[in-house]
Amino acid sequence: MWKFIFKRLVATILVVVATSILTFGILHLTPGSTPVTILKYAFIGLEEIPTDAEITEITARYKLSDPLYKQYYRWAKQAVQGNLGDSYVYRVPVAELIRLRSQRQRCWRL
Repeated sequence: MWKFIFKRLVATILVVVATSILTFGILHLTPGSTPVTILKYAFIGLEEIPTDAEITEITARYKLSDPLYKQYYRWAKQAVQGNLGDSYVYRVPVAELIRLRSQRQRCWRL
C-alpha cells in the first residue's frame, strides 16, 4: 500500500513540475518582447509605444535579462514558498486574487 502511495506521489510531483516548466516556457514564446508586452497590457495601454527608459525599467524590475532557467528557478522557488508574485493588471498579490475568487466560487455552490 505504501509503495503504491509513494509511486503516485512521485508521479504527481513530476507532472506538476513538468507542467510548470512547459507553461513557463510557453509564456516566453509569445510574439514580441516580454517587457513591451508587459508594458502594453498592464501599464501604458495597447496603442501607446513604450520608451526605451520604460523598457529598461521593466527589464530590470522583473530581471528579464537573466537566462530563462534562472528566471524559472527564481519563480519556482518563490511559488513553493507561497509567493506567486503580483498581478500586472490588478497590482495585488496573485495568491490574494486566487483566495478571493475561490471564496466567490464557494458562495455560488451554496
